[in-house]
Amino acid sequence: MKTATNFNPSEFKYNEYLIVLTPNEHTSEQINFVKKEFSEKFKTVSVFYKPQIFMVKFIQFEMIEERLLSHLKNISVCYKSFFIKLMDYGSFPSHTIFVNIESQLQVRNLVTQFKSVQQLLNLDKENKAHFLDHFYISIATKLLPWQYEKAWKEYSKTHFAGGIMVDEFTILKREVERVADHFQTKGSYRFLKCFQFMNSPVITAQGELFI
Repeated sequence: MKTATNFNPSEFKYNEYLIVLTPNEHTSEQINFVKKEFSEKFKTVSVFYKPQIFMVKFIQFEMIEERLLSHLKNISVCYKSFFIKLMDYGSFPSHTIFVNIESQLQVRNLVTQFKSVQQLLNLDKENKAHFLDHFYISIATKLLPWQYEKAWKEYSKTHFAGGIMVDEFTILKREVERVADHFQTKGSYRFLKCFQFMNSPVITAQGELFI
């Protein structure tokens, strides 16, 4: 049996996790239509996976996954559904164009709930969870300068309207390998679990958050 004095993190499996919101089918089809049109116009390579809103990204030992999922479930069952409005386009010069989320506050409030269990999301002092504070749905990323300039000239004047009733969040994962002082990814993200909002109060003992 191993003791705390001979604990070796390199012997354990790591995963990188993403916590996301996923639009409904109708909105996803709208956005993928825009992505396809964009790809054809500006000669980009686009992967037509289901659009997502990224909220939290972190690396953690797989051995604590069940505990992690239990705490995420506690957040979901006491959270209430909310509506977010999508309006027009935004960009990150000079590489990304996205659909704007006008209702930033509602998503930010949900991210605050994840911060309440960040002790469980942080791997160590050097590898802490990354909590996003600006939310959007990507249309195109890693654009070349000419692609961005030409596309943004058009999309900055183009209208988009939609909305999403958010009643769940999803966690994805992919395996990563620790090499010296950094991590290397080993494949694509895959679905792990979906958590429905239940709007039911749950009391969690603070001591349960510690690994």
